[in-house]
Amino acid sequence: MKILMVAYGSRGDVQPSLALALGLTQAGHAVTLMAGENFETWVTSYGFGFIPAPDTEQIMASEMGKTWTSARPNSPQELQAMGRVFDRYGLHMFGLIGDSIGQFDLVLSGFASLAFVQTAAERYGVPQINIQLQPYRPTALGATSLVRVTEGTLFANRWMGYLAQRLIWGLQAKPINQIRAQLGLKAHTAGSYLRAVNAIPTVNGFSAHVAPRPDDWPDYVHTVGYWFQDESAGWMPPVHLVEFLELGAPPVYVGFGSMTSRDPQGMFRMVSEAVAEAGQRAVVMTGWSGLNVEDVPPHLCLIDNAPHDWLFQRVGAVVHHGGAGTTAAGLRWGKPTFIIPHLGDQVYWGRRVRDLGVGPKAVNRIDLKQTDLTQAVRRLTSDLEMAQRAAVLGEAIRSEDGVSTGVAAIEREARRLGVG
Repeated sequence: MKILMVAYGSRGDVQPSLALALGLTQAGHAVTLMAGENFETWVTSYGFGFIPAPDTEQIMASEMGKTWTSARPNSPQELQAMGRVFDRYGLHMFGLIGDSIGQFDLVLSGFASLAFVQTAAERYGVPQINIQLQPYRPTALGATSLVRVTEGTLFANRWMGYLAQRLIWGLQAKPINQIRAQLGLKAHTAGSYLRAVNAIPTVNGFSAHVAPRPDDWPDYVHTVGYWFQDESAGWMPPVHLVEFLELGAPPVYVGFGSMTSRDPQGMFRMVSEAVAEAGQRAVVMTGWSGLNVEDVPPHLCLIDNAPHDWLFQRVGAVVHHGGAGTTAAGLRWGKPTFIIPHLGDQVYWGRRVRDLGVGPKAVNRIDLKQTDLTQAVRRLTSDLEMAQRAAVLGEAIRSEDGVSTGVAAIEREARRLGVG
């Protein structure tokens, strides 16, 4: 099959997609990825065709992006900020998808591209499968509900899931229906849109050990395990990082990935003081934060980036924003985890870490105080039962082969759709 994979988002969205794309290639399929143009060199280094979309790092570093990451997670303010991103870039994204989709036998969408791909697939008659890094489909099972009323199994959890889908649709309705009008398609209502997307076969790239597969999902929704693309082979760690790691006990990792901030220096000071007060050391990864520090205290090591599969095996615990990819990496290597959600599904992953007993209760970035971070670091580095639970979960995750299982699920659903 010729497959278009729309892997739009942060590095944590693109890296699992690369792993799955490599698995599909090994199975004999030809894969082209659409992702932010800032990832072009990385993606093409694996030999994939590439269609550049708007630069996601520039978006997150813009005032629009900082407004998004500064809002309270899952609040009206966050939804408004997300909606502005869809309004600003949605028509462009659809133009790229619509111009390309007819060349392919199958299109794989993700969370950010789902609505745009659904309209393009409908118009041009190309079968669609959704690949998800978070449990977006509604369910009564609280453990797998992106938003929930209760931990247990209750219809109200499923109702909340549909409500969340309707809210997300509301953010995309204007650009999507503008596109549908131009294409001669009937405008979507919330109901028609939800019926359409919930009928799309879905392959979830996360572990059932973390988000159990609910009984109320149809058989065309699969949970196959995480998709890990290791990048440590051939990577040379900077000398100052190696020396820091060799100085003593494994430090704590602190990093917020693609999340930007209006005050990265203030966040760095909080991290530095909290880690020192907890009597620990930390490796701090700057990511997309824009952080610039001239004098780094001796209990910290500052790095621009490092492969998670290399670094997370060498730290004792992880503190991060709760992106799906970073959460998966920390859990894979059995690390106690403290999540500081900034937006979206990060709240869900923070809740799962707490419910699984492998980390303290998450604290939203907007509410975080230095005392919260100090207490979390102390617990991460002293709670032996938590460490044991994290180690056991890591073993279970490492025993899965999410890529092979995911490829098989995609091939099976493609055959149902008349492809392959």
